[in-house]
This record gives sequence, structure tokens and C-alpha cells, in this order.
Amino acid sequence: MKNAILLLILVVVSMDSFPEGIAYTYDKAGNRLSRLYEVILPEQRSATAPESPRAKRDSIPVEARLSDLKVTIYPNPTKGALTVDISGVPLNEKVNMRLYNPQGLQLQNINTFDGSTPIDMSSYKPGWYILRVLTTDKKNLEFKIIKE
Repeated sequence: MKNAILLLILVVVSMDSFPEGIAYTYDKAGNRLSRLYEVILPEQRSATAPESPRAKRDSIPVEARLSDLKVTIYPNPTKGALTVDISGVPLNEKVNMRLYNPQGLQLQNINTFDGSTPIDMSSYKPGWYILRVLTTDKKNLEFKIIKE
């Protein structure tokens, strides 16, 4: 019994010693299509990376690409202030971002261009939300956002 407990502690400690990131893709109905789980090993970290993986756990960016369109969302999970960085959008083309709650109710509708856009989620309850990013040429990316 002691060996099993020690083995369990060893596994938990070793799993918690590396930073990790999870990215999800969803269909239009909100069903998860895929999950990308990434563990960053110590030799892959940059010199500016924090010593403790828990210190930066809230600021793991989620990045998605669709041809030239690149969308990065951070921090996820968030405590209220979410940032969406968009690049690769043709000049003067608008990008529409829609935030939905788990029941499918649209909470925010934001029109923006290339660049960084803040989204204030501080007034929402903890849980998960869907952020849909749409371009005028019908490119569509969806993200699961966790609000703590």
C-alpha cells in the first residue's frame, strides 16, 4: 500500500512539474472537434521562462491559424481580462468576434481589425464560454474560454 501511495505521489509531482497548454476546436454547434495538448519540457523553455510552472499557468496563449489568419488568445483561463491578437487579415477587412455562454446566448459582438483587442469578461460568472472569430471572407475560428 505504501508503494502505491509513493508511486501515485511521484506521478502527480512529475506531471505537475511541466507547463502545459490545451487548445480546442469546435464546430458551429459548440461541439468539440479536437484537442491539442502540449507539454513544454524544461529544455524547450526560453531563458525568460518562469521557474515555477504555476507562476505562468494563467497566461498560456491559445493560438490558431486558418490560411493567413492567425488568432492568439490569452490568458486562458482568464480571471476577466482576455486579449485577442489577430494578424494576417487583409487591409481594411473587418473581423467580427462573438462571445457566447454555454446556453448559446450571445454576450458580446465586437467588430475589429488586425491587431490586439481586449475583451472584458469580469462581469461574467466562472465557467466556460465560446469565442467565435469570423472574417468577411467567411473564415471562422472558435475557442473555448475558461473564466475563473
